[in-house]
Amino acid sequence: MRDKVEEAKKDIEQERKDMAKDLRQLRDEIDSKLEQVSDDMSDASDELKKNLEESKKELVEERSKLDKTIDEVENATEETWQDVKVKAENTFADIKQEFQRLTAKLEEAFE
Repeated sequence: MRDKVEEAKKDIEQERKDMAKDLRQLRDEIDSKLEQVSDDMSDASDELKKNLEESKKELVEERSKLDKTIDEVENATEETWQDVKVKAENTFADIKQEFQRLTAKLEEAFE
């Protein structure tokens, strides 16, 4: 019985590490896109700058959500893990989708 409990604890810990890694990786992608947007703004027209600012603001908001979720994942206990895991998976999927939408919007703006 004790071995099963220890194994379950290790499984939860590995899930937490994997989830945090995935969330950090997405955050890094957003950080890279934010840098790119900031660089692109210097050469942009006024109208394009306005659109870039809007996209940048949205990216910053998504990044903040990721930071909060990473914190929740890292601080989850065995008792709270299942709820935190479901929430983190949903947040990851939502932000990934929004990031892809914003990336496509930015690419379109420079065509």
